[in-house]
Amino acid sequence: MAAMGMWIESEKNPWVRKWAALHSKKARREQASFLVEGVRLVEELVQSSLPVHALALLAEGGVKGSSLTALVDLAELRHLPVYRLSAKAFSTISDTVTSQGVIAIAGIPQPNPMPSDLGRQLQNSQQKTLSDTSDGRALLLDGVQDPGNVGTLIRSADAFAFRRVFCGLHTADAYGPKAVRASMGGLFRLQVHTGQASTAYVTQWRRDWPQGEVFVADAAAGKLCGEAVLTGPVLLVIGSEGSGVSPDVLALANGRLRIPMASVTESLNAAVAGSILLYEAYRQEMKR
Repeated sequence: MAAMGMWIESEKNPWVRKWAALHSKKARREQASFLVEGVRLVEELVQSSLPVHALALLAEGGVKGSSLTALVDLAELRHLPVYRLSAKAFSTISDTVTSQGVIAIAGIPQPNPMPSDLGRQLQNSQQKTLSDTSDGRALLLDGVQDPGNVGTLIRSADAFAFRRVFCGLHTADAYGPKAVRASMGGLFRLQVHTGQASTAYVTQWRRDWPQGEVFVADAAAGKLCGEAVLTGPVLLVIGSEGSGVSPDVLALANGRLRIPMASVTESLNAAVAGSILLYEAYRQEMKR
Protein backbone atom coordinates (compact mmCIF):
# COMPACT_ATOMS: atom_id res chain seq x y z
CA MET A 1 0.00 0.00 0.00
CA ALA A 2 1.17 3.50 -0.79
CA ALA A 3 2.17 5.98 1.86
CA MET A 4 -0.80 7.76 3.37
CA GLY A 5 0.25 11.22 2.29
CA MET A 6 0.10 14.69 3.74
CA TRP A 7 -1.68 15.46 7.02
CA ILE A 8 -4.11 18.42 7.14
CA GLU A 9 -5.39 19.50 10.55
CA SER A 10 -7.08 22.88 10.03
CA GLU A 11 -10.30 23.61 8.16
CA LYS A 12 -8.61 26.89 7.18
CA ASN A 13 -5.91 25.11 5.22
CA PRO A 14 -5.72 26.59 1.67
CA TRP A 15 -6.38 23.21 0.05
CA VAL A 16 -9.40 22.58 2.28
CA ARG A 17 -10.81 26.01 1.49
CA LYS A 18 -10.29 25.49 -2.23
CA TRP A 19 -11.98 22.10 -2.20
CA ALA A 20 -14.85 23.23 0.04
CA ALA A 21 -15.59 26.04 -2.43
CA LEU A 22 -16.48 23.36 -5.00
CA HIS A 23 -19.91 23.08 -3.39
CA SER A 24 -20.79 26.14 -5.48
CA LYS A 25 -21.36 26.02 -9.23
CA LYS A 26 -19.34 29.21 -9.68
CA ALA A 27 -16.25 27.67 -8.06
CA ARG A 28 -16.67 24.44 -10.01
CA ARG A 29 -16.70 26.46 -13.21
CA GLU A 30 -13.70 28.58 -12.18
CA GLN A 31 -11.62 25.61 -11.01
CA ALA A 32 -12.95 23.22 -13.69
CA SER A 33 -13.22 20.68 -10.88
CA PHE A 34 -15.84 18.85 -8.83
CA LEU A 35 -16.11 16.60 -5.78
CA VAL A 36 -16.83 12.88 -5.75
CA GLU A 37 -17.67 11.36 -2.36
CA GLY A 38 -18.07 7.76 -1.27
CA VAL A 39 -16.00 4.59 -1.67
CA ARG A 40 -17.78 3.10 -4.67
CA LEU A 41 -17.98 6.33 -6.65
CA VAL A 42 -14.37 7.24 -5.96
CA GLU A 43 -13.23 3.77 -7.03
CA GLU A 44 -15.15 4.12 -10.30
CA LEU A 45 -13.77 7.62 -10.83
CA VAL A 46 -10.14 6.63 -10.27
CA GLN A 47 -10.54 3.72 -12.69
CA SER A 48 -12.14 5.95 -15.35
CA SER A 49 -10.41 8.19 -17.89
CA LEU A 50 -11.42 11.39 -16.09
CA PRO A 51 -8.71 13.60 -14.62
CA VAL A 52 -8.34 13.27 -10.85
CA HIS A 53 -6.40 15.85 -8.85
CA ALA A 54 -6.29 14.42 -5.34
CA LEU A 55 -7.78 12.04 -2.78
CA ALA A 56 -8.87 13.29 0.65
CA LEU A 57 -9.34 10.74 3.43
CA LEU A 58 -10.86 11.15 6.88
CA ALA A 59 -8.00 10.18 9.20
CA GLU A 60 -10.13 8.78 12.02
CA GLY A 61 -13.41 6.92 11.55
CA GLY A 62 -13.39 6.76 7.76
CA VAL A 63 -12.85 3.95 5.30
CA LYS A 64 -10.60 1.17 6.66
CA GLY A 65 -9.14 -2.21 5.87
CA SER A 66 -9.15 -3.65 2.37
CA SER A 67 -11.29 -0.82 0.99
CA LEU A 68 -8.74 1.74 2.18
CA THR A 69 -5.86 -0.33 0.80
CA ALA A 70 -7.57 -0.65 -2.59
CA LEU A 71 -8.27 3.07 -2.81
CA VAL A 72 -4.76 4.12 -1.88
CA ASP A 73 -3.26 1.58 -4.27
CA LEU A 74 -5.45 2.90 -7.09
CA ALA A 75 -4.30 6.41 -6.23
CA GLU A 76 -0.68 5.28 -6.37
CA LEU A 77 -1.19 3.73 -9.81
CA ARG A 78 -2.41 7.09 -11.08
CA HIS A 79 0.22 9.03 -9.14
CA LEU A 80 -2.43 10.93 -7.20
CA PRO A 81 -1.62 12.88 -4.05
CA VAL A 82 -3.40 11.48 -0.98
CA TYR A 83 -4.26 13.73 1.99
CA ARG A 84 -5.28 12.66 5.50
CA LEU A 85 -7.68 15.16 7.06
CA SER A 86 -8.85 15.81 10.59
CA ALA A 87 -12.58 15.41 11.26
CA LYS A 88 -13.06 19.17 11.29
CA ALA A 89 -11.22 19.70 8.01
CA PHE A 90 -12.96 16.78 6.32
CA SER A 91 -16.45 17.90 7.38
CA THR A 92 -15.78 21.26 5.72
CA ILE A 93 -15.50 19.49 2.38
CA SER A 94 -18.00 16.66 2.84
CA ASP A 95 -21.55 17.02 1.52
CA THR A 96 -23.08 13.97 3.23
CA VAL A 97 -24.53 13.55 6.71
CA THR A 98 -22.81 10.21 7.33
CA SER A 99 -19.71 10.20 5.18
CA GLN A 100 -17.67 7.12 4.31
CA GLY A 101 -14.58 9.26 4.77
CA VAL A 102 -13.29 9.48 1.21
CA ILE A 103 -13.52 12.34 -1.28
CA ALA A 104 -11.86 12.74 -4.66
CA ILE A 105 -11.25 16.05 -6.36
CA ALA A 106 -11.80 15.49 -10.07
CA GLY A 107 -11.38 17.62 -13.15
CA ILE A 108 -14.42 18.45 -15.25
CA PRO A 109 -13.66 16.90 -18.65
CA GLN A 110 -14.09 18.62 -21.97
CA PRO A 111 -16.42 16.37 -24.00
CA ASN A 112 -15.33 15.26 -27.43
CA PRO A 113 -16.61 17.50 -30.22
CA MET A 114 -19.67 16.37 -32.10
CA PRO A 115 -18.54 14.11 -34.97
CA SER A 116 -19.82 16.07 -37.97
CA ASP A 117 -18.00 14.12 -40.68
CA LEU A 118 -18.55 10.76 -39.01
CA GLY A 119 -22.22 11.50 -38.47
CA ARG A 120 -22.89 12.29 -42.13
CA GLN A 121 -20.88 9.30 -43.27
CA LEU A 122 -22.85 6.92 -41.10
CA GLN A 123 -26.15 8.49 -42.09
CA ASN A 124 -25.40 7.61 -45.72
CA SER A 125 -24.41 4.05 -44.88
CA GLN A 126 -26.86 1.20 -45.44
CA GLN A 127 -25.29 -0.85 -42.65
CA LYS A 128 -25.71 0.68 -39.20
CA THR A 129 -25.13 -1.10 -35.92
CA LEU A 130 -25.74 -0.01 -32.35
CA SER A 131 -22.02 0.72 -31.93
CA ASP A 132 -21.97 2.71 -35.21
CA THR A 133 -24.84 5.01 -34.31
CA SER A 134 -24.44 5.18 -30.55
CA ASP A 135 -22.79 8.60 -30.74
CA GLY A 136 -25.94 9.89 -32.46
CA ARG A 137 -28.19 8.66 -29.68
CA ALA A 138 -28.33 11.54 -27.25
CA LEU A 139 -30.37 12.98 -24.40
CA LEU A 140 -31.12 16.68 -23.89
CA LEU A 141 -32.12 17.99 -20.47
CA ASP A 142 -34.03 21.20 -21.11
CA GLY A 143 -34.43 22.95 -17.77
CA VAL A 144 -34.46 19.88 -15.51
CA GLN A 145 -33.98 21.66 -12.20
CA ASP A 146 -33.66 18.91 -9.62
CA PRO A 147 -30.04 17.69 -9.44
CA GLY A 148 -31.22 14.25 -8.36
CA ASN A 149 -33.27 13.97 -11.55
CA VAL A 150 -30.29 15.13 -13.61
CA GLY A 151 -28.05 12.48 -12.08
CA THR A 152 -30.66 9.75 -12.44
CA LEU A 153 -31.18 10.59 -16.12
CA ILE A 154 -27.42 10.45 -16.72
CA ARG A 155 -27.40 7.04 -15.03
CA SER A 156 -30.27 5.86 -17.25
CA ALA A 157 -28.61 7.23 -20.39
CA ASP A 158 -25.53 5.19 -19.49
CA ALA A 159 -27.64 2.08 -18.91
CA PHE A 160 -29.46 2.37 -22.24
CA ALA A 161 -26.50 3.21 -24.50
CA PHE A 162 -27.09 6.93 -25.02
CA ARG A 163 -23.52 8.16 -25.20
CA ARG A 164 -24.11 11.91 -25.01
CA VAL A 165 -26.09 14.05 -22.58
CA PHE A 166 -26.68 17.74 -23.27
CA CYS A 167 -27.54 19.93 -20.27
CA GLY A 168 -29.20 23.19 -21.31
CA LEU A 169 -28.45 26.45 -19.53
CA HIS A 170 -31.36 26.21 -17.08
CA THR A 171 -30.64 22.61 -16.11
CA ALA A 172 -29.17 21.82 -12.69
CA ASP A 173 -25.41 21.37 -12.70
CA ALA A 174 -24.48 17.79 -13.60
CA TYR A 175 -21.29 18.18 -11.52
CA GLY A 176 -23.01 19.23 -8.31
CA PRO A 177 -22.71 16.75 -5.40
CA LYS A 178 -26.31 15.48 -5.52
CA ALA A 179 -26.26 14.94 -9.29
CA VAL A 180 -22.88 13.19 -9.08
CA ARG A 181 -24.20 10.77 -6.45
CA ALA A 182 -27.42 10.08 -8.38
CA SER A 183 -25.51 9.36 -11.60
CA MET A 184 -23.88 6.32 -9.92
CA GLY A 185 -20.77 6.58 -12.08
CA GLY A 186 -22.57 7.28 -15.36
CA LEU A 187 -21.14 10.78 -15.29
CA PHE A 188 -17.63 9.30 -15.59
CA ARG A 189 -18.44 7.29 -18.72
CA LEU A 190 -20.59 9.56 -20.89
CA GLN A 191 -19.92 12.68 -22.94
CA VAL A 192 -21.74 15.32 -20.87
CA HIS A 193 -22.08 18.74 -22.48
CA THR A 194 -22.91 21.85 -20.44
CA GLY A 195 -22.91 25.61 -20.86
CA GLN A 196 -25.05 26.19 -23.96
CA ALA A 197 -28.71 26.89 -24.61
CA SER A 198 -30.89 23.89 -25.35
CA THR A 199 -31.69 25.21 -28.82
CA ALA A 200 -27.97 25.39 -29.61
CA TYR A 201 -27.58 21.72 -28.72
CA VAL A 202 -30.53 20.72 -30.91
CA THR A 203 -29.12 22.72 -33.83
CA GLN A 204 -25.68 21.22 -33.33
CA TRP A 205 -27.07 17.68 -33.13
CA ARG A 206 -29.18 18.14 -36.27
CA ARG A 207 -26.11 19.34 -38.15
CA ASP A 208 -24.27 16.15 -37.31
CA TRP A 209 -27.21 13.80 -37.74
CA PRO A 210 -29.39 15.41 -40.46
CA GLN A 211 -31.55 12.30 -40.90
CA GLY A 212 -32.01 11.77 -37.17
CA GLU A 213 -35.15 12.78 -35.33
CA VAL A 214 -35.80 14.87 -32.22
CA PHE A 215 -38.58 13.77 -29.87
CA VAL A 216 -39.73 15.55 -26.73
CA ALA A 217 -41.48 14.01 -23.74
CA ASP A 218 -44.98 15.47 -23.32
CA ALA A 219 -47.73 13.95 -21.18
CA ALA A 220 -50.34 15.62 -23.42
CA ALA A 221 -48.93 14.29 -26.71
CA GLY A 222 -51.14 12.27 -29.01
CA LYS A 223 -48.47 9.74 -29.98
CA LEU A 224 -47.39 6.95 -27.67
CA CYS A 225 -43.66 6.33 -27.26
CA GLY A 226 -44.06 2.76 -28.54
CA GLU A 227 -45.56 4.06 -31.80
CA ALA A 228 -42.53 6.19 -32.69
CA VAL A 229 -39.46 4.86 -34.47
CA LEU A 230 -36.63 5.39 -31.97
CA THR A 231 -33.90 3.44 -33.75
CA GLY A 232 -30.72 4.94 -35.17
CA PRO A 233 -29.72 8.52 -34.38
CA VAL A 234 -32.30 10.06 -32.07
CA LEU A 235 -32.32 12.98 -29.65
CA LEU A 236 -34.72 12.61 -26.72
CA VAL A 237 -35.64 15.78 -24.83
CA ILE A 238 -36.80 15.92 -21.22
CA GLY A 239 -38.16 19.27 -20.00
CA SER A 240 -38.39 20.93 -16.62
CA GLU A 241 -40.40 19.36 -13.84
CA GLY A 242 -42.87 22.26 -13.72
CA SER A 243 -43.34 23.52 -17.26
CA GLY A 244 -41.98 20.81 -19.52
CA VAL A 245 -39.98 21.40 -22.69
CA SER A 246 -39.50 25.04 -23.66
CA PRO A 247 -41.42 26.40 -26.69
CA ASP A 248 -38.21 27.16 -28.59
CA VAL A 249 -37.09 23.54 -28.32
CA LEU A 250 -40.57 22.24 -29.14
CA ALA A 251 -40.43 24.23 -32.37
CA LEU A 252 -37.27 22.32 -33.40
CA ALA A 253 -38.61 18.84 -32.60
CA ASN A 254 -39.98 16.25 -35.02
CA GLY A 255 -42.64 15.16 -32.59
CA ARG A 256 -43.94 14.77 -29.07
CA LEU A 257 -44.29 11.47 -27.24
CA ARG A 258 -46.22 10.36 -24.21
CA ILE A 259 -45.97 7.28 -22.04
CA PRO A 260 -49.13 5.18 -21.70
CA MET A 261 -50.45 5.33 -18.15
CA ALA A 262 -53.58 4.58 -16.15
CA SER A 263 -56.02 7.50 -16.35
CA VAL A 264 -55.75 8.20 -12.62
CA THR A 265 -52.12 9.26 -13.01
CA GLU A 266 -51.58 12.75 -14.41
CA SER A 267 -47.84 12.63 -15.06
CA LEU A 268 -44.55 11.02 -14.07
CA ASN A 269 -41.46 12.39 -12.41
CA ALA A 270 -39.01 13.76 -15.02
CA ALA A 271 -36.37 11.15 -14.24
CA VAL A 272 -38.88 8.29 -14.38
CA ALA A 273 -40.41 9.49 -17.65
CA GLY A 274 -37.01 10.05 -19.22
CA SER A 275 -35.77 6.64 -18.12
CA ILE A 276 -38.81 4.93 -19.66
CA LEU A 277 -38.27 6.70 -22.98
CA LEU A 278 -34.57 5.80 -22.93
CA TYR A 279 -35.47 2.17 -22.29
CA GLU A 280 -38.02 2.15 -25.13
CA ALA A 281 -35.41 3.56 -27.52
CA TYR A 282 -32.90 0.94 -26.36
CA ARG A 283 -35.45 -1.86 -26.70
CA GLN A 284 -36.23 -0.87 -30.28
CA GLU A 285 -32.57 -0.52 -31.19
CA MET A 286 -31.73 -3.95 -29.82
CA LYS A 287 -34.52 -5.54 -31.87
CA ARG A 288 -33.18 -4.21 -35.19
